[in-house]
Amino acid sequence: MTFEEARVYLRTRQGFHVKVGTRNIRAVAAALGRPERRFPRVIVAGTNGKGSTVAIVESVLAALGLRVGRFTSPHLVSVRERIRIGGRELAPEVFAGHVAAVARAAASLPAEHQPSFFETITATAFTAFAEARVDAAVFEVGMGGRWDATTATDSPLGLVTRIALDHQRYLGPTVEAIAAEKGAVARPGGELLAGVQVPSVVEVLRESARSAGARFFDVGGECEARFAIGRSGSGGRLDTPEAGYDDLWLPLPGSHQVENLTLAVRAVERFAARFGGGPPDPARLREGVASVRWPGRLEWLREAPGCPRVLLDAAHNASGADRLAAYLAGLGRERRPRVLLFGVTRDKPAEQMLASLLPHFDGVVFAEAASRRARSSAELLALAVPPASRNGEHGEAAAEAEPDLRAALRRVAERAGTRGEIVIAGSIYLLGDVLARLAAGVPGLPRASQGRPGHPPDEAEPMPLGAGTAAAPTGGAGGRLRP
Repeated sequence: MTFEEARVYLRTRQGFHVKVGTRNIRAVAAALGRPERRFPRVIVAGTNGKGSTVAIVESVLAALGLRVGRFTSPHLVSVRERIRIGGRELAPEVFAGHVAAVARAAASLPAEHQPSFFETITATAFTAFAEARVDAAVFEVGMGGRWDATTATDSPLGLVTRIALDHQRYLGPTVEAIAAEKGAVARPGGELLAGVQVPSVVEVLRESARSAGARFFDVGGECEARFAIGRSGSGGRLDTPEAGYDDLWLPLPGSHQVENLTLAVRAVERFAARFGGGPPDPARLREGVASVRWPGRLEWLREAPGCPRVLLDAAHNASGADRLAAYLAGLGRERRPRVLLFGVTRDKPAEQMLASLLPHFDGVVFAEAASRRARSSAELLALAVPPASRNGEHGEAAAEAEPDLRAALRRVAERAGTRGEIVIAGSIYLLGDVLARLAAGVPGLPRASQGRPGHPPDEAEPMPLGAGTAAAPTGGAGGRLRP
C-alpha cells in the first residue's frame, strides 16, 4: 500500500460512523494482536488544552531520555501529523504500512465491527508505537472519554484538562455531565489527574476515580505556579507536592497554558513513579518544557517585510474564544488595524464565540474551510451584522463574507495593511486550509512553513453519529459589526 492508497483507504472509512462503545476498536486491536498493551500509556481528556498538554508531556519525557510516541487529533494539513515517534511524523511509506496492517485486520472482521476513520487511525498508532518499541505513548482523546477509541489503550495514567461546555449533543448539557464522560478514562489501579477545574467538576472527577478504583490527584489544588505571562510564552516557577522547578520557560502563549504545563509536569512525575526512572531531573525537565511546539494555538507566524503580523489560533469553541480574547486583551493594541479571519463548523456556538472576539477587532472577514461541516460565511455574517446595517454608511464594510478562502486571505491582507495584525481563528479545519495556502504563498502575507505547497489538507473524519446540516441564509456580503 502506498501513502496515497492509504489516504484513499482512510477516506473509505468515513462511511462507518462510530457506534456507541469501544467494541469496534477493541475488535481491531485483538485482530492485530493487542499492540496497544506493549508500551506504557498516558491518555489526556478534557475540553481545551488536551493537545497542548500532550505536547508538553511528550517533550518533557523525550528530554528525560525516553523514546515517545504521540497521538493527537485532528490534524492541520496532513493526517500523518497525528502519529509521531521520537518527535517526527512517520515517513509516508511507514505510515502506509501500518494502515495496511490495520486494513488487513479489519478485513477479517464482520460488517458490524468495521472501524470508522478515527478508529482506524487510532489502531494505526497502536501498531506504529508497538513496532517502534516506544518507552511511552501519549494519547489525546478525540471526544469525551467513555466511548472514545483511544480509551481502548486502558491507560493507567489519565489526565483531564479544564472542562467547559462543548459537544453537548453527545456529552451532556452541563460541565458536570461532561466531566463524568471524560473522567471515565480512569482505570482500576490507575491514577486520574485533574487540572484546574471548578469545584463541582473536581468532585465529579474524584467520584469517577473512586468508582473505577483509581487514585485521584487534584493537580489544580495541590500545585502552585508563579509565572509572568508574555506575548510569546510564560516564564516562572512551578511547585508540586514532589519538587520545585525554577526558571521554566514555556513557549506557548496564554495564561491557560500554565495550567496545562502544571498538569503535564505532574503527569511526568507520576509516570516516573509508576514506570520507574526516579524523579525527573529538573534541568532536563526545564529543557523539555522550553522545547515544546504545538502549531496553530496562539502561534505567531514568522514576520516578513511588508506584511502584517499573523496569529493563528484554533479557538474552536466558546471557551477557546474566551481564552483568545483574554490573550488579545493582555496584548493591548500595538498595531492597527487588527482584522479577524473567522470560520467555524456548524456544531459550534458561533454567536457566543463572536461576542467574545469581535470587541477586539476593527473588522472581520468570514470564510469557509474545505469541510463538509463548515458553517457558511453568509450565515456567520448574518450573526455578526444586523440586516439593516449591511453595506454600512461609511463605505467599506467592517464585516464581510468571502466563501473562497484564498480571496478571503487576500482581503484580510488588504484590510490589515503592512502595519496591522491578522488573527485567523474559529476552526482547526480553517487553520489547516490556511496553512496549506500560506505555504504555497499568498500576496501580502508571510509564508508558512506548515503544509505542502499546492496540496489541500487531508479531509478529516466527520462527527461521530452524524451532525445536523443547517441551510445558509442569503443576504448581503458586508456590513457594520454589532456594537
